[in-house]
Amino acid sequence: MALIPPRFLDCVVAIGVKHPDKKDENEWIGTGFLIGRLFSRQADGQSDYHLFLVTNKHVLNDLQSVVVRHNPHPHSDQPAKDYEVLLIDDHGNKRWTEHPREDIDVAVICTRNPAILDRDGMRFSFFRSDSDLLDISKITAMGMAEGDFVYVLGYPMQTFSPDRRYAIARSGSIARIRDVLERRSDDFLVDVLMFPGNSGGPVVSKPESASVQGTKAIDRAYLMGVVQYAVRYLDRARSELNDRVRVIFEENSGLASVIPVDFITETIETCFANTVVVEAERADFGGKPNKYYWVTIIKRANAFWQLGDKIECVNIYEQPDSSCQLCGKHPIKQNYVLLNQRSGKTITVGSICVANFSDAIGICGEHVEILFPRKYAREAKRINTMSPCSAKIISETAAHLDANMADHLDYHEQHSKYHTT
Repeated sequence: MALIPPRFLDCVVAIGVKHPDKKDENEWIGTGFLIGRLFSRQADGQSDYHLFLVTNKHVLNDLQSVVVRHNPHPHSDQPAKDYEVLLIDDHGNKRWTEHPREDIDVAVICTRNPAILDRDGMRFSFFRSDSDLLDISKITAMGMAEGDFVYVLGYPMQTFSPDRRYAIARSGSIARIRDVLERRSDDFLVDVLMFPGNSGGPVVSKPESASVQGTKAIDRAYLMGVVQYAVRYLDRARSELNDRVRVIFEENSGLASVIPVDFITETIETCFANTVVVEAERADFGGKPNKYYWVTIIKRANAFWQLGDKIECVNIYEQPDSSCQLCGKHPIKQNYVLLNQRSGKTITVGSICVANFSDAIGICGEHVEILFPRKYAREAKRINTMSPCSAKIISETAAHLDANMADHLDYHEQHSKYHTT
């Protein structure tokens, strides 16, 4: 019987950077994992999630980009694939969110990647916010304490083969947690040896069939937090002549510090709250709830756009009795004609859908700014006040230049969603 659900292992990814001297090689620096933030349940039982990549701040600090490795499906002959994740946008801003408190070492990246991973045949999963997380209140209710067993998942010391990435599970136990349960500390300790590369990895509880009287048995595995560092101690070598310290050795104590899942959730909510999205209710989409609007525009945007396509606004005109070809709203007054530079196809939409187009495409796999010639600069600025980074002003000449788009995962502080049953 598996103590760690196989899908938990598929939530974990290796994080690296491109080798400065070897073009086709990466240096692996840490671990990350995917969490799905529940935002709706369908009548047919399907649940919708926003996906976030979680790791430590110190793994991402001072980097322009990282690479994330995913495995293909079992029995596939293709190797694991590395995807570039841009950490800084064109305006020099971070594309990831850190916890509001500087001393909490948690970072999250809202990911737009499911469509690309599915297309490439990659195997992945995510911890579900509504069922897989064990926060401090639940730990208290279950009566968990020092001595309970846990697993730390990750990639220490670059220990994986070139064509796959399988997370290593190290078993241990909770060494100290009462101070966290009493809200006197922000981290708890586990008795697990941790090495370079483990930073940012998930800590998972071990299922137990038996329990001490008065406490509950933990019948399944849960995500408890993210490991941040190994606790070190200093071993001093002294001279026999004068008893002075001559050499100081830093040793691994065998203890590791873990940030509870509560702080991960707070960081995800901060990322979500700071994302400006024009709500569908403003579009007055036939009085239907928000989810119907997004289902419609995601489907139509995906049919109009493919990965790497550039979208340009080639005309803006007023026609009070027209309809939006993206969401179907009627009537709309201001008409924006969007051109797909690759296919030559056009679509006429209202201002709300122009502002939301980037998010609809993001759910399909990539962040795209709609290109506005300089003569439409005023309209582009208006769109950006509705949804930042949705429009980009360009020169008339640049509007018709083709650009090669790198195949990479675009994680960004915007909404993405993934469906599960």
